[in-house]
This record gives sequence, structure tokens and C-alpha cells, in this order.
Amino acid sequence: MDVEDLHGYGRHAGRRGRSTGSRRADHDVPARVHCPQRVRGASRAEDHAPDAPGPYRPLHPRGPAGGGLYTSATDLTRFLRFQLSDGSIGGRVVLDPKSMEELRTVPAPSAGAPAGYALGVMRTRWNRWDQRPDLFTHGGGGFGFLSDLWWLPQVRIGIAILTNSQDHQLQGDLALSILGDLVTEPGVYRDRLLALPPRPPVVDPSRFEPPAGMTKLVAKAAMATTGDEPTRWAGYSGPYRAPEWGALAPTGPLGRFVVDAGVPYFEVETDSLIRHQLVEVAPGLFLADSGETLDLRGPDPRWQGLRLVRVAEGPAVWQWSILGTAALVAAAWLVAAAAREVRRHRTRSASGERPAGLRRIAALTPVVTAMLTIANVALLAWMPGLVDSGFLGWLDIPLAQRLALHLPLALAVLSASTLVLMTAGWALRWWSNALKLHYAVLAVASVTVIAQLATWHLIGWGLT
Repeated sequence: MDVEDLHGYGRHAGRRGRSTGSRRADHDVPARVHCPQRVRGASRAEDHAPDAPGPYRPLHPRGPAGGGLYTSATDLTRFLRFQLSDGSIGGRVVLDPKSMEELRTVPAPSAGAPAGYALGVMRTRWNRWDQRPDLFTHGGGGFGFLSDLWWLPQVRIGIAILTNSQDHQLQGDLALSILGDLVTEPGVYRDRLLALPPRPPVVDPSRFEPPAGMTKLVAKAAMATTGDEPTRWAGYSGPYRAPEWGALAPTGPLGRFVVDAGVPYFEVETDSLIRHQLVEVAPGLFLADSGETLDLRGPDPRWQGLRLVRVAEGPAVWQWSILGTAALVAAAWLVAAAAREVRRHRTRSASGERPAGLRRIAALTPVVTAMLTIANVALLAWMPGLVDSGFLGWLDIPLAQRLALHLPLALAVLSASTLVLMTAGWALRWWSNALKLHYAVLAVASVTVIAQLATWHLIGWGLT
């Protein structure tokens, strides 16, 4: 069982989104749009994401990025026309030239740099030609979709790429390939490019650079101390995980609120551990040294605008004690049952008046129950985060993994069968008192494990 696959919710092999067709915004200020071919209903594309459990439709935008907006191909082409017309659209001035210039200018600490992040748009110089025209871009995505805008104001041409898949680099590779072909073809765009003076190349910055004095600005926003910070912060301490696609992964990156030497931090696991120092600007509301916000004021915590869920990372100590005891009881039961079976074969003694078929079922059912009891405890020991995520067997992941996540259901069914057989054995006097006690101990152990699994919502069905 591949933990990474389980965290990633499987792979949708062979379900890649395709982008076909094109659309010009107008003759002089073109914006080409590539739209998904497969459409769900009259106006919606079907998403294909490598980590999605299936087509997913959030009721609200994912977060504040980009204003949390949904848009269309038509809207994107209008936005490109607005950019390529220096702030005008349909003959109406939306932003004056000064504001447009500010929008495209990289701010401090690299003020006026030819490449970097301006006000909501990335800018660079396209080093493909000696003229190296200014190239601007902005994109977004989520829930199985991606969109990207690329435009050259000096050449007055732009392109929008829309895909209903995230497992690709089309938003950059395809867009620039098409845009480059249009600019190099003989015509008005090539003429505009060649009319530009040559300029030196630029190197894109490798990462975001915070403005000078960011640490001081963040510290200045801190609220006045009230004296109850240690108690309040202790209530926030612990691990958090962000839900994906409507489910909480049992493995993968965590966020953690910690207090070290009286200073609050939020640790984020990505490729490496990043520790953000926090200042509290209002009770439960924190500002990180990166400028991000951690909001722990209510039942719906958020980091960078995305929802967080407080997680336990596994059973508590007392719960592990119960599970461990139940697994030991099941293991001891199996050993005792094996020894008893060896003695029975050696003595070839009669087994009462029970039918042979029922006798075999009565012997096999508790054996499987004991094995499943041990298997479920082992599953939790290997992937303790399941206590936070609940049942995930409905996800589109490899069959072996889905079957493993159905172990709690199998234990519930077999335990019920064991209880039925035990009740019949007691009523029909199949067993001696010692054997009755033997079965009763196993029944108690398996039912105890089932009760814990049910508390964590791990008993479910979802193979279809």
C-alpha cells in the first residue's frame, strides 16, 4: 500500500484534459483562448485532476486568491483587451495610464526591475528575440482546472489558456509556443516586434522577495499584551491539516502551531520545514513574518485563506492501550486455538453432535475475526492519521488500498458473526465452560476495537 498514493487520492490515468480550438478577441488586439473540449451540461467543463477523488464542485471559490472569482473565456479575452489597450475597454477608460504603469511596475525591494512580481502580474522580458519585448503573465487554478494569461503590450497580442486538467505544463509551454508562432509569422505583430529597439536579456527572480522592513512592519502590527497569551496560545498549539477535495488526507504535509521561548510560530511542512514567526494582531488572529495570516479565532481556522482542521495525528495513549491490549488478546487467542487444534488432531476425539459444516464455520469465523482485529490495529499503527480523516475507501485509489481501508467493515461483519455463533454455542451447549470463556474474551476484544473504529468514523463501504 503506497502511502503517497493514498495521500494523493490516486491517479486518473488516461483522463487528461484536452485543449482545442481558438478564439480571437478582435482583429487588432487579439487574445486567443483554448477551451476544454469535454463539457458537462451546457456550459461547464468536467475537471480532471491527478489528486481528485472524482468530479468535484465546490459551492464557493477556493479562497481569496484572485478575488475568489470564477470566470469564462469571454471574460478573459475582455481582460486581455483591457491590458493591451492600456486600461481601456470598449472605448471606455477603466484605469488611467499612470495607474496602468503602476500596475506593471515591480515594487520594492526591487523597484522598477525589468523582471519580477508587479501588482498582481508577473513581468519579464522575452529573451527569444533581440528586441526582448516585455512579457506579462498571471494565472490561477484549483479543483481540476488551470488558466493562464500571457500578453505582450508592445506588440499588442495576448493569449489565454484554459484547461480542465492540472497534470501538465500546457499553461506555459503551449501558450508561449502559440504566442511565439503568431509573433514570428509575417504580419502586423512581427512588424511591431521588429520595430522595437534591442534590449539586454534579464534573469527572472527565483523567488518572492519581501519588501524591506517587512519584519518591522509585522512587529509593529502586534496587539498590546494582555497577560493571558500563554493560556490562549496553549489552546492553539498542535498540528493542523488542510482538507483537499472535500477529504482530509491521513498523511502528507502538516501545519503546526508552536510556542518556543514565549514566541508563537507556525511551522509548515513542504519540501522542507518552514517556521514562520507570528505576532498576534487580535486575539486568535496572527500575522506571519511572510505577511500571511493565520486565523484561529473560530471553529474554522485558516492559513493563507485556506481552511485548516485540527488533527490528533493518531490515537491517544489510552486509546493505544486499549487497541494494543485487544491485539494481544487476539494474538493469544490464535495461539491457543492453534494448540487446541493440534491436540484435537492428535487425539482424534469426537467433536459432539454438531454437523461438520457448522463446526468448521464455528472454528473458522473467530479465527478470521482475531486476524482482522490484529490487522486493524496494525493499519492504525502504520497510518495513525486515519483517526482524523475518517473512512476514505470511497476514493478513486488503487483497489488494494481501498480494500485495506475496508478492514474495519470486515471486522464489524466478522465480529457480528462470531457473536451469533458464540450465542448459539452457549444456548446449544456446544462448548465447555473454558471454551465459552475463550470465545467470550475474543468477542469482547473485537467489539472494543470496533467501538474505537466507529468513534473515528472508519467503518464504511465505498468500492463503487
